[in-house]
Amino acid sequence: MATSSRLGRYLGSPKNLAGSTAGLAGLGLHLAGVIGSWWPAAVAVLYAAGALLAPPPADVRELAGLRRDVERLRRRTAAEARRLPARAAHRVDEVTLVLRDILADRDALDAHPTARASATHAVHIDLPELIDRHLSLPSWQDRAHAEALFNQDLDVIAAHLTDIAADLSGRTRQ
Repeated sequence: MATSSRLGRYLGSPKNLAGSTAGLAGLGLHLAGVIGSWWPAAVAVLYAAGALLAPPPADVRELAGLRRDVERLRRRTAAEARRLPARAAHRVDEVTLVLRDILADRDALDAHPTARASATHAVHIDLPELIDRHLSLPSWQDRAHAEALFNQDLDVIAAHLTDIAADLSGRTRQ
């Protein structure tokens, strides 16, 4: 099913449409007498050029951007590690690894409608706000209580994403 899903997605993609249009233009040039007996090669080259020059589908660009944002979050957490609770930087790193797993399989994400939304929310809202909130604590704030709340919130986010990752891996095995 995954192969037919990929094929169907490609057939309707901007890359295939651009390649097909360019290939048809090559065929039109042949019929107009511009291209001689080597027209099949010209059609193939024009198809390939059109497909390569066309932008990827929006969901592919979105997914690539989300993966980049996960890596930025990992780098930021590593840079702020000394200012975060003791286990937090390591725990955030573990959560970003789960996010990587979730974002790795586009077909599984397509089959699980809330997975992409949950991952996007975690990357763009939950984790950055959690880190920002902790880093902006005033110096007089009770650090032990703040650390407990940070770890508790992080555990909730991690549990939710781990459940999604397990659901996605279960779907890909079926």
